[in-house]
Amino acid sequence: MTIDFAEYRKKVTGCYIGKAVGGTLGMPFEGNLSTRDISYYEPVPTGVVANDDLDLQVINLELIRRFGLPVDRYHLSKLWWNMQDMGPDEYGVARWNVQLGRNAPLSGFYANKFHGGMGAAIRSELWACLTPGDPALAARLAYEDACTDHYDDGIHACMFLAALESAGFVQTDTECLIADGLSVLPDGCVLKTGIQDAVGYWKSTHNIYAARELVLQNHFSQNWTDVTINLSFIMIAWLASGGDFGKGICCAADLGYDADCTCATLGSIMGIINPASISEEWTKPIGRDLILSSGICGIHEPRTVDEFCDLVANTAVSVLAYYKSPVRLGNTNNPSIVLRKWTEKSDIFNEQEDSHISVIAVQPLTVKLKYPLQVALKPNSTNEFELELVNPNNETISGSCTFLVPENWCVTPADIKIACKPFGYASYKFSVTTPSLDKRRPQKNWLDLHFYTNGLHWSAEAGLALTTPWIRENLDTGEIEIIEAYAPFQDVPAGRFVYHTTFKLNTSVDMIMSAQSTRRLCACLNGQQVLTGDGSMYVPAFHRGSPTAKVTSSADNSGWNYVDITIEDGDPGELFVGFSRRHSCGEWLIGVEYSIMPLMHKVSADPKHKTK
Repeated sequence: MTIDFAEYRKKVTGCYIGKAVGGTLGMPFEGNLSTRDISYYEPVPTGVVANDDLDLQVINLELIRRFGLPVDRYHLSKLWWNMQDMGPDEYGVARWNVQLGRNAPLSGFYANKFHGGMGAAIRSELWACLTPGDPALAARLAYEDACTDHYDDGIHACMFLAALESAGFVQTDTECLIADGLSVLPDGCVLKTGIQDAVGYWKSTHNIYAARELVLQNHFSQNWTDVTINLSFIMIAWLASGGDFGKGICCAADLGYDADCTCATLGSIMGIINPASISEEWTKPIGRDLILSSGICGIHEPRTVDEFCDLVANTAVSVLAYYKSPVRLGNTNNPSIVLRKWTEKSDIFNEQEDSHISVIAVQPLTVKLKYPLQVALKPNSTNEFELELVNPNNETISGSCTFLVPENWCVTPADIKIACKPFGYASYKFSVTTPSLDKRRPQKNWLDLHFYTNGLHWSAEAGLALTTPWIRENLDTGEIEIIEAYAPFQDVPAGRFVYHTTFKLNTSVDMIMSAQSTRRLCACLNGQQVLTGDGSMYVPAFHRGSPTAKVTSSADNSGWNYVDITIEDGDPGELFVGFSRRHSCGEWLIGVEYSIMPLMHKVSADPKHKTK
């Protein structure tokens, strides 16, 4: 199939102008759970509003141009490391994981309560515009991006939209386009069912508010960025629009929730299908400048949306050719951007790869580390890992790998012989044994891998997560247990409890602490009550949900801070405790250390204590 370049370029412009218009319209209603009935901007803007919906696509395009093809999770993960300074929800978890050496897809999985948020879905347009008319390829590239900060339906949402939008370059029928998007999703997944339900709700009611109520009744989440809710709203608004751009994005805003994202995404979809549907009444107030958010750093941004669209369109020529897509762009007048190929093996990563894997290198060997099921390691435990190697080159690579672990840790075997045929695969198992870790429990723990292959010395590194120690005191029985939490979240059984731990912040900057539970709680810091919660809202983030407390100094000169959290009786539930910086939407801290040594007298003095 050949798509005329000039027509394709118009649709790319329609995509991103539609996104800018929709995002600006929806921004005042972001996170608003009520409904409304609008017909235009409220208020009328004096320029385009910066939005992460576009910010992160600008970064991703620069990463592709910088690192070349194939598009891959390893290089896209660098977005979270050094090109943005935002930390809400899944972005914060991904940034925290990547900075601690836990790369994609593990970065989107481990400790991620926002794995089904809209953060990747809003980046789908880039993959569609780079692969016009090839929905399967669009979904494949969307997966590489989305797995850096999501898993499960958070990834499925980005794949669905990318496939739908890609198909929108060559067809216009709404129901056919929805079917194209659904075709890339696994049967039985929550998102697929939710979208199918939403289409049915609209057909049975022909009322956006009635259909909205049915979505919330059957697919409710306390997270207002949930993809099943928000993509359902996009579909309802689109079906209600009758092809009218202004009506469509206003309907999306009327339904609320993650309104800037739903309006922006629907604006993109309708802009791709019919760029001419975006009238001047929508574009004149915002202009065509490309404005990035203040949290974006180290990026060379285009000056206008049109310049960005030029970069996207000219990059697409190389992308389609590299992946041997059946689609070509014809009558191309501008020279395409020639991208470096870091391997000819375009399928080096598996879409359905285990979420416990972290990609820690891509050349001269692609190195994947498969973590234990729980990811985090307990003290005095032996944990099985697997090293997976893929050869991205057309020559055999052989040699050795030496593992190095922190002081008093043990790795077995410490040295292995490796060999990988051209474009081949090999795997090797090894174990890591942790010491008692009773004095202090740092977050930064590195497994260093030193390779000697084909006469070349090179290295890679991976972060090893540790459990968080807590003392749990049962207020009804007096029983005391040592609990090893595998993430910042832990289960809370029925009963009344006090949870105790101590932590140290390796920074002089003021921080905040968040403590949330599905039950009523009271949190004390260094003997002073700082937080309470009634358990009605459990959204474990630092910039929304329950209030946070400022952490300024330790209780004594040791640097240790004492945390005591009392949880009232109720059904089994969950407790979250985390620490973040006070700015950047609460970026997760990477310099926290834990210990229960100052509290061990509670355990040793109680004859009923036991260890879990």
